[in-house]
Amino acid sequence: MTLSSVIAEYLAAADLKQIPAAALSAARRSLIDTVAVALSAKVLSGTAPALTVDDEDSTAARCTLWLNGDKTSIRTAAFNNSVAAAALDFDSLHAETATHPDIVIVPSVLAVGESLNLSGYETLSAIALGDDLLCRMARCTQKHAGWFYTSLYGGIAAAAITAFLVRCDSEGITNAMGLAYLTAGGTQQPAFEKSMAKRFSAAFAVLCGLTASQLAKSGISGPGEIFEGRFGLFEMYEMGDADRLTAGLGHVFENERISYKAYPSCQCNHAIIEAVVNLRKRHGLKSSDVSEIVLSISPYMERLVGRAFKPGKFSQVDAQFSAQFSAACAMFYGRLGVEEIVKADACEPALACLIQKVTIIVDPNNNGKYAPVSVVIKLNDGQMFAETATSYSGSPERPLREDDLLGKFRSAVALGNYDAGVAEKLLNSLRSLESCNSIGAIMAPLRALTAAN
Repeated sequence: MTLSSVIAEYLAAADLKQIPAAALSAARRSLIDTVAVALSAKVLSGTAPALTVDDEDSTAARCTLWLNGDKTSIRTAAFNNSVAAAALDFDSLHAETATHPDIVIVPSVLAVGESLNLSGYETLSAIALGDDLLCRMARCTQKHAGWFYTSLYGGIAAAAITAFLVRCDSEGITNAMGLAYLTAGGTQQPAFEKSMAKRFSAAFAVLCGLTASQLAKSGISGPGEIFEGRFGLFEMYEMGDADRLTAGLGHVFENERISYKAYPSCQCNHAIIEAVVNLRKRHGLKSSDVSEIVLSISPYMERLVGRAFKPGKFSQVDAQFSAQFSAACAMFYGRLGVEEIVKADACEPALACLIQKVTIIVDPNNNGKYAPVSVVIKLNDGQMFAETATSYSGSPERPLREDDLLGKFRSAVALGNYDAGVAEKLLNSLRSLESCNSIGAIMAPLRALTAAN
């Protein structure tokens, strides 16, 4: 059997009642977090234009656009909702693989689920299954040569789970994955260049996956050896470990290891942000007294967030992927939230000056992705204050609590000036979705919340 057929047979025979309670709870957290970060994207530049993207199925207005409550086609809704969820880089992360599964799987499942009027339990189960598959695929390869695993494997995982939802048999699911492989790709280049395209990377994987499952449902066949074949992923992209893909399948759910962010920024910045905030608070430091901030980071961090910050038009992505901006902002404001990212396009002169005082040192012996980082703050009078951060809020070692996720949702509501009463109805529905007969239980309040705004 091929690896894709193993996955397909597993999905085709899946008993949703056997999914562990912990995996369903993780899926619920992912759903709440993904909707929250998407609602926050209302205040960003560069997300609204995506709403003009459409397809030939636009007359079948069955699915909800999260940002404005309009109904549109499955592919258009899923694409745009993925863009919104990814825009702030505030979405969840599978830290081991540096993969963002929820901005692919949650929009895909909710769009297809809404069109089929799935139950709440079916919806959460599909999120758990889809997230697990995407994380497993990403775990196969560990080289991190520059592929954006969220996109590289996202389309294949989205194809598998949506083919499962539309009741394809194992052959159909295998075909869907094979068809998705035809356009599998995705690079870290947008993040490296700090391009607005970063917000669309996962959405293209969503389009790929949904298109592939539609084609497979109609009877189109695809290649089967997409992982291990002569021209499969392991040969053409990066060598992979097949055991990591299938070991414990159906028993161990990788979605339980997804973590949720405390800051709207690349994960490589989070330990930096907390270390600076801690030093500022502990010693009563003022940004006007700072002569230099020195950051010692790993080569991996430098690759993603080490380039110089360039204030100006459309600097929001720049800010999200800048260690300089993160450190200076944490020193200047004592925080880094959505409001600070939004203001990056018109950076305050004093903050812009402080950014120029941030020095980055790359430690070749540091093999960490997100920690450790060392921060030294030097003052004009010669005093120096230092801290080394080995973890951060939202890391696997220090995960956000349930109350933190609810607070994140409510902060998004306040930021977007949404109706608080309607938002609480939506939040209550999200929290109790497992017991709802229809996914409409969350879509109705979501439409009411955003359409009125």
